[in-house]
Amino acid sequence: EAYSLLAKQAKGKALVHLIQQAIDDPTLFSFNYLLTAPHIDALRQDGDESDLQQLRLLELFSYGTYSDYTQHTPSLPSISPKATRKLKILSLLTLCHAPSISYADMMQALDLTTPAQAEELVIEALYASLLSGKLNSAQQILTVESCVGRDCRPDTLPEIEDKLSRWLETCEDMMTALQAQ
Repeated sequence: EAYSLLAKQAKGKALVHLIQQAIDDPTLFSFNYLLTAPHIDALRQDGDESDLQQLRLLELFSYGTYSDYTQHTPSLPSISPKATRKLKILSLLTLCHAPSISYADMMQALDLTTPAQAEELVIEALYASLLSGKLNSAQQILTVESCVGRDCRPDTLPEIEDKLSRWLETCEDMMTALQAQ
Protein backbone atom coordinates (compact mmCIF):
# COMPACT_ATOMS: atom_id res chain seq x y z
CA GLU A 1 0.00 0.00 0.00
CA ALA A 2 2.92 2.34 0.63
CA TYR A 3 3.98 1.96 -3.00
CA SER A 4 0.49 2.90 -4.14
CA LEU A 5 0.57 6.12 -2.12
CA LEU A 6 4.06 6.99 -3.32
CA ALA A 7 3.11 6.26 -6.94
CA LYS A 8 0.40 8.92 -6.82
CA GLN A 9 2.98 11.61 -6.04
CA ALA A 10 6.16 10.41 -7.74
CA LYS A 11 7.35 12.08 -10.96
CA GLY A 12 10.31 11.62 -13.27
CA LYS A 13 13.36 9.98 -11.72
CA ALA A 14 11.52 9.50 -8.41
CA LEU A 15 8.93 7.40 -10.25
CA VAL A 16 11.69 5.42 -11.99
CA HIS A 17 13.31 4.77 -8.60
CA LEU A 18 9.95 3.64 -7.20
CA ILE A 19 9.58 1.23 -10.15
CA GLN A 20 13.02 -0.21 -9.38
CA GLN A 21 12.13 -0.63 -5.70
CA ALA A 22 8.85 -2.37 -6.56
CA ILE A 23 10.58 -4.77 -8.94
CA ASP A 24 13.15 -5.66 -6.26
CA ASP A 25 10.58 -6.02 -3.45
CA PRO A 26 10.20 -9.79 -2.89
CA THR A 27 6.72 -9.39 -1.36
CA LEU A 28 5.12 -7.39 -4.17
CA PHE A 29 3.53 -9.26 -7.08
CA SER A 30 1.06 -6.78 -8.58
CA PHE A 31 2.12 -3.62 -10.36
CA ASN A 32 -1.08 -2.16 -11.77
CA TYR A 33 -0.99 0.78 -9.36
CA LEU A 34 2.36 1.81 -10.88
CA LEU A 35 1.21 1.33 -14.47
CA THR A 36 -1.76 3.58 -13.77
CA ALA A 37 0.16 6.15 -11.71
CA PRO A 38 -0.78 9.72 -12.60
CA HIS A 39 2.66 10.62 -14.00
CA ILE A 40 3.46 7.39 -15.85
CA ASP A 41 2.32 8.76 -19.23
CA ALA A 42 4.54 11.83 -18.81
CA LEU A 43 7.46 9.52 -18.08
CA ARG A 44 6.62 7.53 -21.22
CA GLN A 45 6.66 10.70 -23.32
CA ASP A 46 9.48 12.66 -21.71
CA GLY A 47 11.72 9.99 -20.19
CA ASP A 48 15.17 9.15 -21.50
CA GLU A 49 16.10 5.69 -22.81
CA SER A 50 16.98 4.44 -19.32
CA ASP A 51 13.56 5.53 -18.02
CA LEU A 52 11.82 3.81 -20.94
CA GLN A 53 13.76 0.61 -20.26
CA GLN A 54 12.52 0.67 -16.66
CA LEU A 55 8.95 1.13 -17.93
CA ARG A 56 9.36 -1.86 -20.28
CA LEU A 57 10.74 -3.86 -17.37
CA LEU A 58 7.74 -2.86 -15.24
CA GLU A 59 5.40 -4.03 -18.01
CA LEU A 60 7.34 -7.29 -18.22
CA PHE A 61 6.93 -7.89 -14.48
CA SER A 62 3.24 -7.02 -14.78
CA TYR A 63 2.31 -9.17 -17.76
CA GLY A 64 5.35 -11.04 -19.03
CA THR A 65 7.37 -14.11 -18.21
CA TYR A 66 10.95 -15.07 -17.53
CA SER A 67 11.16 -16.36 -21.09
CA ASP A 68 10.11 -12.92 -22.38
CA TYR A 69 12.90 -11.39 -20.31
CA THR A 70 15.56 -13.73 -21.67
CA GLN A 71 14.39 -13.05 -25.23
CA HIS A 72 14.52 -9.27 -24.77
CA THR A 73 17.49 -8.94 -22.41
CA PRO A 74 19.47 -6.56 -24.67
CA SER A 75 16.63 -3.99 -24.63
CA LEU A 76 16.00 -4.26 -20.88
CA PRO A 77 18.05 -3.33 -17.83
CA SER A 78 19.68 -6.17 -15.94
CA ILE A 79 17.85 -7.35 -12.84
CA SER A 80 19.06 -8.54 -9.45
CA PRO A 81 19.00 -12.21 -8.42
CA LYS A 82 16.02 -11.40 -6.14
CA ALA A 83 14.15 -9.83 -9.04
CA THR A 84 15.02 -12.80 -11.25
CA ARG A 85 13.56 -15.14 -8.63
CA LYS A 86 10.46 -12.98 -8.42
CA LEU A 87 10.01 -12.98 -12.20
CA LYS A 88 10.26 -16.77 -12.18
CA ILE A 89 7.53 -16.93 -9.52
CA LEU A 90 5.36 -14.58 -11.59
CA SER A 91 6.00 -16.80 -14.61
CA LEU A 92 4.99 -19.82 -12.54
CA LEU A 93 1.69 -18.07 -11.78
CA THR A 94 1.16 -17.65 -15.52
CA LEU A 95 1.71 -21.40 -15.96
CA CYS A 96 -0.84 -22.08 -13.22
CA HIS A 97 -3.77 -21.33 -15.55
CA ALA A 98 -3.61 -25.07 -16.29
CA PRO A 99 -4.97 -27.52 -13.71
CA SER A 100 -1.65 -29.33 -13.60
CA ILE A 101 1.92 -28.57 -14.63
CA SER A 102 4.71 -31.05 -15.12
CA TYR A 103 8.07 -30.40 -13.56
CA ALA A 104 9.57 -30.65 -17.05
CA ASP A 105 7.34 -27.80 -18.30
CA MET A 106 8.22 -25.69 -15.26
CA MET A 107 11.92 -26.38 -15.68
CA GLN A 108 11.84 -25.42 -19.35
CA ALA A 109 9.75 -22.25 -18.91
CA LEU A 110 11.67 -21.05 -15.85
CA ASP A 111 15.18 -22.09 -16.89
CA LEU A 112 15.59 -24.50 -13.98
CA THR A 113 17.98 -27.44 -14.13
CA THR A 114 16.61 -29.84 -11.52
CA PRO A 115 13.22 -30.98 -10.23
CA ALA A 116 14.32 -29.83 -6.77
CA GLN A 117 14.62 -26.25 -8.07
CA ALA A 118 11.08 -26.48 -9.47
CA GLU A 119 9.79 -27.74 -6.12
CA GLU A 120 11.62 -24.95 -4.23
CA LEU A 121 10.02 -22.31 -6.43
CA VAL A 122 6.55 -23.82 -6.00
CA ILE A 123 7.04 -24.07 -2.23
CA GLU A 124 8.10 -20.42 -2.11
CA ALA A 125 4.92 -19.46 -4.00
CA LEU A 126 2.83 -21.65 -1.68
CA TYR A 127 4.29 -20.03 1.45
CA ALA A 128 3.68 -16.58 -0.05
CA SER A 129 0.01 -17.57 -0.54
CA LEU A 130 0.31 -16.94 -4.26
CA LEU A 131 -1.00 -20.38 -5.14
CA SER A 132 -2.43 -23.45 -3.56
CA GLY A 133 -1.88 -26.91 -4.90
CA LYS A 134 -0.15 -30.21 -4.38
CA LEU A 135 3.30 -31.30 -5.43
CA ASN A 136 3.69 -34.91 -6.47
CA SER A 137 7.40 -35.67 -6.51
CA ALA A 138 6.89 -39.24 -7.70
CA GLN A 139 4.95 -38.17 -10.80
CA GLN A 140 6.81 -34.85 -11.01
CA ILE A 141 3.66 -32.78 -11.34
CA LEU A 142 2.05 -29.80 -9.63
CA THR A 143 -1.73 -29.98 -9.30
CA VAL A 144 -3.06 -26.43 -9.10
CA GLU A 145 -6.03 -25.72 -6.86
CA SER A 146 -5.95 -21.92 -7.17
CA CYS A 147 -3.56 -19.05 -7.72
CA VAL A 148 -3.58 -15.28 -7.63
CA GLY A 149 -4.12 -13.55 -10.93
CA ARG A 150 -1.54 -11.52 -12.74
CA ASP A 151 -2.09 -7.93 -13.84
CA CYS A 152 -4.16 -7.63 -17.02
CA ARG A 153 -2.97 -5.87 -20.14
CA PRO A 154 -5.34 -3.00 -20.96
CA ASP A 155 -5.92 -4.42 -24.45
CA THR A 156 -7.27 -7.68 -22.93
CA LEU A 157 -9.99 -5.97 -20.88
CA PRO A 158 -12.65 -6.06 -23.66
CA GLU A 159 -12.09 -9.81 -24.06
CA ILE A 160 -12.38 -10.32 -20.29
CA GLU A 161 -15.53 -8.20 -20.19
CA ASP A 162 -17.02 -10.26 -23.04
CA LYS A 163 -16.26 -13.55 -21.26
CA LEU A 164 -17.79 -12.28 -18.03
CA SER A 165 -20.89 -11.08 -19.89
CA ARG A 166 -21.32 -14.50 -21.50
CA TRP A 167 -20.84 -16.16 -18.10
CA LEU A 168 -23.46 -13.84 -16.57
CA GLU A 169 -25.91 -14.69 -19.36
CA THR A 170 -25.32 -18.40 -18.75
CA CYS A 171 -25.95 -17.92 -15.02
CA GLU A 172 -29.16 -15.99 -15.73
CA ASP A 173 -30.32 -18.70 -18.15
CA MET A 174 -29.64 -21.35 -15.50
CA MET A 175 -31.55 -19.35 -12.87
CA THR A 176 -34.49 -19.01 -15.25
CA ALA A 177 -34.42 -22.74 -15.99
CA LEU A 178 -34.25 -23.61 -12.29
CA GLN A 179 -37.10 -21.26 -11.40
CA ALA A 180 -39.23 -22.79 -14.16
CA GLN A 181 -38.92 -26.26 -12.60
